Amino acid sequence: MEKEKSMSLALSNGPMAITDPAIAAASEAVKARIQAAYIMAYQKPRDEDQARQKILRACKRPEFAERVEFSKPVGNTKIRGASIRFAELAVREWQNCMVDTQVVYEDDKIRRTRVSVLDLETNSQYNKEFAITKTVERKNKKGREVLGERLNTWGDTVFIVKATDEELMNKESAMISKAIRTEGLRLIPVDIIDESIATARETLRNRDAEDPDASKKRVLDAFADLNIMPNKIAAYLGHDLNTIVAAELEQLRTMFETIRSGESTWQSYVDLKDGNGPEPQKINTSKFDNLLAENGPDVLPDPTLDKFIAETAKGNDMSVDEFKAAAAEDFDGFWKGFEGWRKEQKPEETEPPKIPCEICKQMCMPGKGMKRHMSMQHPEPPPETDPKKERQNMIDEMSRKGFKEWTNQAMESLGISDSHALEDIDQVILDKIHTKFLELKEAGLKEQCSNN
Repeated sequence: MEKEKSMSLALSNGPMAITDPAIAAASEAVKARIQAAYIMAYQKPRDEDQARQKILRACKRPEFAERVEFSKPVGNTKIRGASIRFAELAVREWQNCMVDTQVVYEDDKIRRTRVSVLDLETNSQYNKEFAITKTVERKNKKGREVLGERLNTWGDTVFIVKATDEELMNKESAMISKAIRTEGLRLIPVDIIDESIATARETLRNRDAEDPDASKKRVLDAFADLNIMPNKIAAYLGHDLNTIVAAELEQLRTMFETIRSGESTWQSYVDLKDGNGPEPQKINTSKFDNLLAENGPDVLPDPTLDKFIAETAKGNDMSVDEFKAAAAEDFDGFWKGFEGWRKEQKPEETEPPKIPCEICKQMCMPGKGMKRHMSMQHPEPPPETDPKKERQNMIDEMSRKGFKEWTNQAMESLGISDSHALEDIDQVILDKIHTKFLELKEAGLKEQCSNN
């Protein structure tokens, strides 16, 4: 009977909320982790000078200095910058920075991951979201599940095959590391980054000057581990390795760091230097364009779609045309991934239009921006005072009980008889009396406090 009563009571109160214990536990764990991080940041705030010294000290270690920079061929030039290993150390030594990685969407075709970097002291947060397809490209299709094929930029046929768990993990790890480098370094002051790179370069130059042969051997041994033999390096430099100079060693180190991290290949550097690599073949994207016209948005071009294609292509180390050609083989999967990505995009916040100042016509942001401009550029004049009221306040203060003695002393010090009424004294003389009165009053009050 009691069971039936409790059931009817539950039904009368509406549907019962069912909460998955695993979801609740995970939510509480994330909440506790973030709270603990903020508490530790509050208890142990960052010492920027100490953090800078730790980063620079690390760059003075030759073994680490070799990994501070990367050099990557892009187009017809090479770009240099702080490496992934340096970014990891800098974020760690800067302290009170939290890095978080979360898979926000996944299906059989694609996985979308978000990397967040948060400064717990300033609440500055940077996010990077990227999508990776669960495929890889291989020239040999033996033993693989082939999903499609295409011609690469060199005119060779490559097969698009389903990625293994290990290949997918390597592909995702590389993208996560790049995102941490890009977003994490935004929390570090740029002058400290530049100073660290300069320190690392100087460290290596000093070591090379002490023992050039040992430095050359270390570089050659490192490349040999990647199956890049000394004869290939000599051909790249264009001279015998016995005449290698410090600047070339520095260049080779940055190239090695980039190749080892998987961001480029030795052939890419050779082709850039020679300028005689195979002519890139134009990739046919007509199939993708036709599918998009039939099944895509009503209005083209669509900026949101273009952004998704560009970011996904970059996440998969492909050109936009290469990605379009691959997406055409599974357009339904591509479109499903785009729809899921678009739903999670926050609308871009637009700033309100600026308005002109009524006095100087300078354009300012409305609200607080205009108030700040007015307070700094056009401060309000101080309110006008009533001379008669000020004179009466002086007289009242000097006539108060207990203050009369100081008033008389002030008048005597100026040669004025205390028989004169303050109301009858000229304003100029009254100002002098009041100034002296204030000095005597302050000294007298201090003396009273010390006696008590």
